[in-house]
Amino acid sequence: MARSKDITYSETKSESELFDRTEISISIRDDVFQALTESEGLLSDVIEKKFDCASYLTGSASLATQTSTVHPTRVYMKTWKEVQFSVWKDDLTNHRVDAVVNAANKHLDHAGGLAFALMTAGGKEVEKESKMWVEQHGDVLTGKIAVTTGGRLPCKCIIHAVGPIWNMYQESTCKQKLENAITEILKYVNKNPDIRSVAIPALSSGIYGFPLDLCATIIVTTIKDFCQQTPLSPHLKEIHLVNHDDRTVTAMKEACEKILDNNGSSSSSLRLAMPSIQASDSISVNGLHLQLIRGCIEDQKTTVIVNSTSEKLDLSEGQISGAILKKAGFDLQNELCKKTNHLPLKSLICTRGHKLSCDFVYHILWSSGAKQEKLQQAVVECLKLAQDHQTPSVSFPALGTGVLKLPRDQVAHIMTSEVLKFAELFPGKKPDICFVIYPSDNETFKAFQRELDLAKNKLGISKKSQKRPDNSDYLEHDYRLIQSDLRGSGMFYTKFLVASNTQEFLDRKREFEKANLQIVKMEKVCNPILTVIYQARKDDVQRKQGNRNVLRKLYHEVPIQFCDFVCRVGFQRVYAQPQEQNYGAGLYFYNKLKMITCARKKPLWEDNLICILQAEVVVGQYTVGKQSYVVPPINGSDFLDLYDSVVDSSMNPETFVIFNSSQANPQYLFTCKQKWGSSV
Repeated sequence: MARSKDITYSETKSESELFDRTEISISIRDDVFQALTESEGLLSDVIEKKFDCASYLTGSASLATQTSTVHPTRVYMKTWKEVQFSVWKDDLTNHRVDAVVNAANKHLDHAGGLAFALMTAGGKEVEKESKMWVEQHGDVLTGKIAVTTGGRLPCKCIIHAVGPIWNMYQESTCKQKLENAITEILKYVNKNPDIRSVAIPALSSGIYGFPLDLCATIIVTTIKDFCQQTPLSPHLKEIHLVNHDDRTVTAMKEACEKILDNNGSSSSSLRLAMPSIQASDSISVNGLHLQLIRGCIEDQKTTVIVNSTSEKLDLSEGQISGAILKKAGFDLQNELCKKTNHLPLKSLICTRGHKLSCDFVYHILWSSGAKQEKLQQAVVECLKLAQDHQTPSVSFPALGTGVLKLPRDQVAHIMTSEVLKFAELFPGKKPDICFVIYPSDNETFKAFQRELDLAKNKLGISKKSQKRPDNSDYLEHDYRLIQSDLRGSGMFYTKFLVASNTQEFLDRKREFEKANLQIVKMEKVCNPILTVIYQARKDDVQRKQGNRNVLRKLYHEVPIQFCDFVCRVGFQRVYAQPQEQNYGAGLYFYNKLKMITCARKKPLWEDNLICILQAEVVVGQYTVGKQSYVVPPINGSDFLDLYDSVVDSSMNPETFVIFNSSQANPQYLFTCKQKWGSSV
């Protein structure tokens, strides 16, 4: 008989460092438990991102001590400052070092995850000493440690470190507390002569939701800084970074390679290439890193460099484009001209880098019109194109000081503001941005420095204090105001019931009855953050399509248990994948309700409820889809220009598939049931 294990979901509130739990326990088989244990970090990451919940695995002691299926594997090693650094894939309950670090909570109750595994393997002695420590000292503060015996574990002691719960609105504080926790660990092992070796996991990257790559970077950087700045005791010989899942092990290995092997202090290949003397001229906001350096734009080794030219497309005109052309060779000019042959001019054209060190060049074509608006639009278009194609890094020169003849202070303000607005507004992984100022242009460099300093002050970033002020009006955008208003309430969306006697309801009722559906409840959905993100996407597509209508009112069915999640975080493919994805692996929307009911393979019973969301969808320019598509196909000869969506028929489309959730904004939620006695 298989033992029963529980996977528990805990709903969390990020306003404090305490979990406000609503728990759901799901029994699973032993073989499933073992499989999930090997990828617990990935499981926690997926559940937190998709459902805004935390997950952890618990099981009986008999199985927990028998499920070590991870074979010790060292994937990285470097001796530095007479200390051996290494990254391991291993089970911490069996890893042989003098001290093992546990990812603990403040109460040291070891209820799940790594903490439960260490307590189970260590025995009652670990649990008893943990309780005694809390009774004597109180809760362990975030960023601090407590130490107990190792019990039956092969180590001498367990260092229980309390990492921060990730909160995107308190990013600087979270980073500082994780750094504090690692520093406290190192201080303890450095002063304790009985400890020659220590094993540290990826603290806070599990149920506490700390972004894994950022977590790995902070841990490795903190260890490096500690060893550089602190006299190391001769007894400390080894520091192991140990995790049991491939994803976390890979993140730690890559962080070590970039930070230790390259003698840098950052996780980004862009930042590693930048001079360390420029480190103070940088700012990080919401996952985007912006740095200011002196240099020549044509020499940059980022993925993309940005060029500007006139609509004549003559790269020999202008100081920046001339320097780029000289180094890239005339093939760059030929490709740019070919891109525009027999096609209307675009405001932004992408070519290959040819003999340059970059992969691509974004060419901004200046045209007549308001100069400031042109510069703003150019910067935003470059950033969106880079993010859409997951470009790691982009270098900008000081745009607009030549052809547009804008004052350098105004250029610095516009470019810095637009980059930081973009960082706050757009979700997902963002490119690293570098502003490259010609070495002898001191006045322009100082203008950009002033803008960065101003941004840091308004965001509350300084050497003395990294606490973010409550009333930051630096980013003049509705999105920042929305975040400020909602930060304390914990609310990010609202649903308003639509009365059944209103014309709004009656119009929809007739429409649903034609599809043999009866509306039980109609609610209007209002999510201001999703709306702002959607509006930006809509404006972007509308600019490309001109006066052409790019919008459709479409329907999307969602399982009833996921309705609130969609209203909160937007449409996600994992919530409602159609059984037959004939047009690509995207989000499926329909212009007729009948299409939803016909697509359902399972019959509805009398009391079954279904949820249908009506959304405004940016369909833009579309083409017929294929089952193999995971992104829209290329539109024309420009391999960076993609269709906005795909459809079932180009002449009379009824099914629309989008591949970016920001293209759909939920407006109404209908809870329905099939009209009994009718067939579908």
